[in-house]
Amino acid sequence: MALDAALGLPGARPGAVTSVTRPTNPFQGQVIVETDTDKVLFYTTGGWVSLGRDVIVGTEPTSPVEGQLWFDSLEGALYVYSSSSWELVIGDAIRSKVFSAKGDLIVYNQSSEAASVSVGTDNQVLVADSTTFDGIRWSSDISAVNVTASGSVKIPSNAPTSSVGASGDTAGMVTWDATHLYVCTADYDGATSVWKRLTLETW
Repeated sequence: MALDAALGLPGARPGAVTSVTRPTNPFQGQVIVETDTDKVLFYTTGGWVSLGRDVIVGTEPTSPVEGQLWFDSLEGALYVYSSSSWELVIGDAIRSKVFSAKGDLIVYNQSSEAASVSVGTDNQVLVADSTTFDGIRWSSDISAVNVTASGSVKIPSNAPTSSVGASGDTAGMVTWDATHLYVCTADYDGATSVWKRLTLETW
């Protein structure tokens, strides 16, 4: 049996109803949003009970207040406004409100909360780091990653402009261009020539 039929709402989105189209066979703990009264209710042994705060239905409120509820009728998800952001309360998927850009990640952080981590820059690698709040970080230091390969390994081409290098260069970095293979032998300090190079030859 389809979920909408099981809830007594043939052809309707489960959870989004009106005051006259509530589920005919509700189950204990079921949550609904009444689009005509802007109320969130849950079902208990005594019947339907309001959560005690009106909910905004439709588009995202422009001036939310702490604790305000918002039901996004397009996504079928309920949010609560907390600490200057909308937090997902109930929905059938992880919603776009969790993320802000392509490539963002969701993690379980030090505060025992789900949060997003912004995507790194091109050619950075993701490193586990127990000293950080989120437990992970983006790094340009490829020496932090041990790679074992049974075939060829593709190395990014990002040759240094001088032997001194630039901020962020660390020992163990390897790169190349059309004429040389470059190896960084020490961390960048702004003065020391940390990059060495080998000339490439045809064979």
